[in-house]
Amino acid sequence: MKNTRGFIAEERPDLIEEWHPLENNEDTLVNVRSGSDKIIVWRYKECEHVWKTQAKSRAIKNTVCPKCHERYNVSFPELKYNHMKSLLLYLL
Repeated sequence: MKNTRGFIAEERPDLIEEWHPLENNEDTLVNVRSGSDKIIVWRYKECEHVWKTQAKSRAIKNTVCPKCHERYNVSFPELKYNHMKSLLLYLL
């Protein structure tokens, strides 16, 4: 199925300043569509962290910097441990 979405520069001008200026080679905001599967390098404006993700992840799914939001990137065992620790502290 052909990607009929507009280009990132048109649909998501808020992402322009987070597009890594050197790492995306020939890809630009005006030739990569919002729904593209292309892997793009981003630099988050808040912390300057650089990471790669699909264009559609940022433009459509609104994903953000994984470093700034790493507290949400935990596995089930970590959550279970933290819950048990909280429960024990509450009971004491």
